[in-house]
Amino acid sequence: MLKMFFATLCITTILLGSTISAQAADTETVQPSQKEIEKMLDDAKKETEFAKKNWNKIAKEKIEEGKKEGNRKKSDSTLSTMATGTANFTTGDLLVTMDSTYGSAGFRYGHAAIVYTSNEYTIESYDTTGVKKFAMTKWKPGGKIDTMIALWVKGATSTDYGQAKSYSGSQIGDPYNYSFWDSDRSDKFYCSQLLWKAWKYAGFNVNGGWDTLISPYDIVQDSDTTGYYTR
Repeated sequence: MLKMFFATLCITTILLGSTISAQAADTETVQPSQKEIEKMLDDAKKETEFAKKNWNKIAKEKIEEGKKEGNRKKSDSTLSTMATGTANFTTGDLLVTMDSTYGSAGFRYGHAAIVYTSNEYTIESYDTTGVKKFAMTKWKPGGKIDTMIALWVKGATSTDYGQAKSYSGSQIGDPYNYSFWDSDRSDKFYCSQLLWKAWKYAGFNVNGGWDTLISPYDIVQDSDTTGYYTR
């Protein structure tokens, strides 16, 4: 009887161990091949080149979309009607530039920031700094960035904006993520990945339809984002 008990216990332990190992394998990120990584980067490069070449048209359409939306959230009285065309950068808003000057050395596909304090500070990730809070001087009218768009998220409430801000702020000090294909990780961030993760935390998926490498332009073309200021 005792032998049967130990035999059953051993079988159960083996099966449980196999189940845990299988679950761990399911959640483990599989690194793509070098060829797949190169294709992702090439696709992002082509997207960025397209965006730069057609920026005036892309930005105009995004702003027109914003005018039609009118309000950030009609049912939420705490978020007022947008003053479309003005640079009133509000906490949680997304700022995107195609200027390669402001990308990171290994990621020359534009740059993106999330507004941390309205009209004052952003949270951004650079390869030289990791995730850090910056004064938004370069983003404001007259700033050093030549081409940019400010975006808000359709249907988001003030609570959602607060959650996006909270998530981005809690990542200050985290290192830069050079594994561009691994956007779902939460310990390292590249610029547009940080914006995506912050808004995913708030319940919105602004990834432009991609789950791997997420470029700044993917956020611009996402159906959940709309523009209110550009230059």
